Amino acid sequence: MKILPGTLQGLSLGYRSLGEFDKALDFAKQSLTYVQTLKKPNLEAEALINLGELYTDMRDLPNAIESTQQALSIARQIKDPKTEADALQQLSQSYTKQGKHPQAIELAHQALQIARRLGNTDIEQRTLGELQDIYDNQGNYQKALELAQQSLALLQQTKKDDGLALQYLSHSYQNVGDTQKAIEVANQALAKFRQQQNPYFEGQALATLSQAYNAQGKYEQGIEVGQQSLAIAQKLRSFLGEAHAAESLSDAYQKLGDYQKVISVAEPGLVSARKYKNREREARLLMNLGDAYQVVGNYTKGKEFIEQSLVIARELKNPGLEAQALSYLGNLYNNSNDFQKALELNQQSLKIATELKSPSLQSIPQFNLGHIYRNLGNYQKSNEFYQQALTTMRQLKNRQGEGNALLNLASLAEPQQTIEFAQQALTIFQEIKVPGMEVFATRMLSVGYAALGNDAKAMESAQAFLAFTRKTQNPTWEKQALNLLGQLHRKFGRNEQAIAAYQAALAISTPTEVAGGKAYSLYGLARIYRDLNQPNIAINYYKQSVNQIEEVRRNIQGLPPELQKSFLEATVDFDQVKVSDIYRQLAELLLSQGRDKEALYVQELLRGQEIRDFISAGNRTGDKPQIPLTPTEAKIPAPNQSIVALGRQISECEQTNSQQCSQLKDQQTALITANVQELQKIDKEIRENRQKDDIFFDPQNFGKIREIVNAQPNTVMIYPLVLEKELQLQLYATGDVIKTVKVPVSREELGNTVLEFRKLMEECEKRTCGSADIPKAQAVSQKLYNWLIQPIEGELKANSVKHLVFALDRVTRYMPMSALFDGKQYLMENYTIAIAPSAALADTKDKLPIGTQNTSVLAMGLSDRVPGFDPLLNVPIELDGIVRSQTNDTQGIYPGEKYLNRTFDFRTLRDNLKGHKILHLATHGVFDPTSSNKSYILLGTGIPLTPDMISALTGLSDIHLVVLSACQTALGGSQQDGVEINALAYYFMNNAAKAVMASLWLVNDGSTSLLMQQFYKNLATGTSEKPMTKAEALRQAQLSLLQGKLTAKDAPQRGLEVVAKPEVETSADNSSSSNLSHPYYWAPFILIGNGL
Repeated sequence: MKILPGTLQGLSLGYRSLGEFDKALDFAKQSLTYVQTLKKPNLEAEALINLGELYTDMRDLPNAIESTQQALSIARQIKDPKTEADALQQLSQSYTKQGKHPQAIELAHQALQIARRLGNTDIEQRTLGELQDIYDNQGNYQKALELAQQSLALLQQTKKDDGLALQYLSHSYQNVGDTQKAIEVANQALAKFRQQQNPYFEGQALATLSQAYNAQGKYEQGIEVGQQSLAIAQKLRSFLGEAHAAESLSDAYQKLGDYQKVISVAEPGLVSARKYKNREREARLLMNLGDAYQVVGNYTKGKEFIEQSLVIARELKNPGLEAQALSYLGNLYNNSNDFQKALELNQQSLKIATELKSPSLQSIPQFNLGHIYRNLGNYQKSNEFYQQALTTMRQLKNRQGEGNALLNLASLAEPQQTIEFAQQALTIFQEIKVPGMEVFATRMLSVGYAALGNDAKAMESAQAFLAFTRKTQNPTWEKQALNLLGQLHRKFGRNEQAIAAYQAALAISTPTEVAGGKAYSLYGLARIYRDLNQPNIAINYYKQSVNQIEEVRRNIQGLPPELQKSFLEATVDFDQVKVSDIYRQLAELLLSQGRDKEALYVQELLRGQEIRDFISAGNRTGDKPQIPLTPTEAKIPAPNQSIVALGRQISECEQTNSQQCSQLKDQQTALITANVQELQKIDKEIRENRQKDDIFFDPQNFGKIREIVNAQPNTVMIYPLVLEKELQLQLYATGDVIKTVKVPVSREELGNTVLEFRKLMEECEKRTCGSADIPKAQAVSQKLYNWLIQPIEGELKANSVKHLVFALDRVTRYMPMSALFDGKQYLMENYTIAIAPSAALADTKDKLPIGTQNTSVLAMGLSDRVPGFDPLLNVPIELDGIVRSQTNDTQGIYPGEKYLNRTFDFRTLRDNLKGHKILHLATHGVFDPTSSNKSYILLGTGIPLTPDMISALTGLSDIHLVVLSACQTALGGSQQDGVEINALAYYFMNNAAKAVMASLWLVNDGSTSLLMQQFYKNLATGTSEKPMTKAEALRQAQLSLLQGKLTAKDAPQRGLEVVAKPEVETSADNSSSSNLSHPYYWAPFILIGNGL
């Protein structure tokens, strides 16, 4: 029997529609071979175009292009413009699939010109559709919409079937955010295909309509028509139709939070998409599957699927698809507590979506970025993105999205506004009949009611949320619900139920454990056992919680410093407790139990992390220290699954009012009681074994503290711990001796007193302060002395201590310890003083060489006026007084180089560090408490020397001491923590400089120059028999001003003119303006790091 080429081609098309590409290819090749025997080039060209189209569907693009180019050559040889246009249009499609959009557009325009010249509306319409597809893939959705409108107008003008054009137009309306028109046009397409009784295209139109409903947040309607589409596709055995329906259905189930259904629909849909080799649909289904798996706790599988979708999007060069995949992957990293990666990916996604001007694509990263910033504690930034998402959702007329945005805004608001936002969201969810989201609204209402003290309403909402999580079998959400219940029970005094809730949350396992995922459950238990007066059990849970938090902090290294700091400040419960407070509570509890060594270790851990978090965490090491559990603490049993099982059974029986509830609750009570009794035994054992457990504590944990104290005889290290209601002082001395003293002063009172002292110093910037002003400063300073030194004064004197190293905390960092006054003398009159940001960040192994011969100074300064800063007129003489640049120079103290004003630029600084031991920068510097990136030192060119630029100074390895002689800090309130002071110094020290001298406020230019010259003169007097440390040289220089050995009158003899600012007044009772004994002049200079 003779088989006609049309029959062969028909068989090829039939198998192609079934996704059986091998058979389709076989018949297409047979058709080509047959027409070649007929010697009819026009038929051969058509067969080659059909073969090229099949290869394109099979993603065999090289063969597709080769076949179509052969057809194009034949068409041009035989001068057949229609076939030429068909070949150009098909070749354009192949290049589109390759992501070569410029070539594809060029070929399509050639085909369009031929079609219009011929008046062939079929080819013109197909080519317009191809151009629409190209611009759609490029993300130029407005251009794609214009082409879709042209295509529809052409078909309607020629009275041809416009069903497919309507379907494509609906898709374009979705992309530009006009969801209402998308629904209207999709319904028109559906009506056309039903009228034609064309089930295949009816199924496709239903899937498009489903997607339009989803875009508007009408997910129930989206599911209804999506299921109709899927039924038709399955009946027709259409893999393409199944994949299309599966995408729209999984989208809807995802938004409704039914992730098990997402998986059940998307997995077979993925098989169909792959069978039909539809890469774009495959990528979208991979995203939905990946998101579903990560939500139910299988992060590994979720990540694998989403990363596959991202690869496909990039292979297709489809920016819209790439933006979506990036946001999905970013959401996964956020839920895995890897905030740095989450931020990077969502910022990339939003950038692409904004460039594409696609509201629907913008909304996903807008929500995600809101979540990330909220998790990091940056609530202002979080609010901005949620507000953007709310605007976008209203633009899309997406009611559920609007409700979601309101819920997220509620999570950031004050209690009353939380309830108002959550109620608005609940109303929306009830109106659009989305019960799953209603439950999330009630959860947020629970948070609001709890904050206002409404126990009954808070519990009702929380229980509803828990029931929903169990119904949907979502272990991640169930953990959240149990933690919420734990917080509510603890807040309202139901400790037994709170323990059960937290234990149940801890016992739930997910396929992939999230870093730090147990931190707040453990913290909740710690708070309860502290309240139950079982401090040692509480300490165990605090330790585990802190160790979990450290896991999270590994994942935020590399984030902008202000975000790392805001993570520490994020609140974790109804009492507005912050992450950093958990460390302090642990240290406080350890101290209350006499576990001083462990408390000091926690203090040291917090000091180091505050610095790293403020700057750019963990430059020296990626490791985070763990707080060890003692052998007795390790005996505390982990929560068991029976608590979870009982909780679920009780939840189910309460919904059915079963009589079993009481029995189940009895079992639960018995389990909890047994657990509490067991913990009481262990608490007693810890008390009895305290000495043994104290021996267990690894002395190596104090390695760096011991190194500092042993580096110079008669040295101690002092750690103040500023708590809300009291101050704890810990003193570490030689031999691992630790002394702890409790001081009854609140954080607020301490902060206000430091603020009062700093305001007195600010007055001296406006007028000259003299002897008459000193008593007022001393009175305030004595109050601080009585809190910070007097409680340990006896220990210092009894042990002949001469050197103090402070690891300061919170607001104490703004107070120069040298100016603490005991009623007769300042602290620096009896002790040398150095500041260690934390022991781990200090290096005391190195000392400056004796004398001046082997120590060279690189001195750089700014004396000119620059915008925003007054001139430092004494700087040139200050540099001359310190550095002798010529061998016959008698004025300077140390050999070295000097660079002033415009010659002091970054390149000169960078290129001249080598060979010098001291870097002296006599220029303006600013410590900014909001962000380390805003702190800077001014170069002689008026350009800021930023922390990033300091980090790039590789030559600092030769520098032992950096002197910043004109820095200033701003203390705006009693609650500031002062980390910025240590942070700028850390940038130098992290690049191997051993110590930094800086000033806490900007001092009179002339007195600074005097003190600096005296410091260097003192430093140069050291001998091998009687070494002079940096701390001692600074102390003696300060004493010279305090005791009147150096006054402004000394300036002329030193070639130094003390220039008063024109606006500074001299009060009548301070006529002796040459007196520099007021703390304003000598106290602000602090030595950070190695004081030797």
